[in-house]
Parts: sequence; structure tokens; C-alpha cells
Amino acid sequence: MKLGIVTHSVMKGEGQGRVNYEVAREAIRRGHHLALLASRIAPELQVHSSWLRSPAHISRVRRDWYGAYQWLFTALNARWEKQAFRQAKCLVAVSDKVKEELTDIGVPKESIRVIINGVDLQEFSPGVADRKKLSLPDGVPLALFIGEIRTPRKNLDTVFNALVQVPELHLAIVGTTEGSPYLQLAER
Repeated sequence: MKLGIVTHSVMKGEGQGRVNYEVAREAIRRGHHLALLASRIAPELQVHSSWLRSPAHISRVRRDWYGAYQWLFTALNARWEKQAFRQAKCLVAVSDKVKEELTDIGVPKESIRVIINGVDLQEFSPGVADRKKLSLPDGVPLALFIGEIRTPRKNLDTVFNALVQVPELHLAIVGTTEGSPYLQLAER
């Protein structure tokens, strides 16, 4: 079978990039012909009109030539992606929301299969960690947020607002804080 993935990232350690990585790895393992078109591809392996509409898209955050380039890049990719999706015999969506977005652009529902993101338990196995080493409190419920915290793309403000409703829950956040609009909100 001939497959193609058009995306920003096919990298093991990056959210959606990890999903793309696992799909690509399995397709290769099964002997399918795979073409990858991405900005970053994991060396061992050598979509999105909704992203273009996102308030966190780089073209809305940066009002310069780079932002304009990103807008054009995303717009062209979204157009080509729609064409490819409509011609595909079968598409895998990582959620019902993604399936809905695909049907909204004209992909027949019967050609879409939903396979929810999973976790590689061999790589990400829970273990005993010394919270004090990480400056985290012992003996309290702890939630973890990992993601981009310099833009509103991952909705960290929503997480902070929800925390007010669960005062016994502590939140650990992993990400680069330089330029983040959330530092003051976190202190409050």
C-alpha cells in the first residue's frame, strides 16, 4: 500500500509529532511504501486548515514577515492536505474531533477510522520519583502539564482557571517560561 503523511513534525518526543512517528514506524514495519512531507522527521525514519484558523497560529502571534510566511505555508499545506484527504481510501483520526474536522472538509465518514492516542508503556512507565528532587510537594494530588506555554495554543489559562475549583490539587508545569504570558497567572 502507498501511504503519505503531510505534517509539521514526525518526531518521537513531540505531542502530535509522536503520533505521526508511531503511525509512520508501524506503516514501515508492515512493509508499506511511505512518503513523508514534514518540516522535521526523526532521522531513523528518513494538516491543517484548523491550525490556520487557530488564534495561537504563529501568524497571529508574530505580525512580521515570518508570520506572513507561516500563514502562507499553512494555507498552501491546508489546500494540498484537503485534496489528499479526499482522495485517500482510509484515514486515521486521533479523536472524534479530528474525524469531525475531516468530514467538515468533505471526507466521507466511512473512510475515517478513529484510533485514540495511546501511551508507550515501555517508554513511559510510572516509577517512584523523589518529588523533593523536583521541588514538588509530597503527599498531595499532583497533576502534570507538558506543552507550549509561550502561546495560548495549549489552553494553559483554562487549566489555571479550573485549578481554582480544585484547591487541593497541585500542578507541575513543564515548558520554557521565557516570554510566557502565564507566569503572573500562575503566581495568582
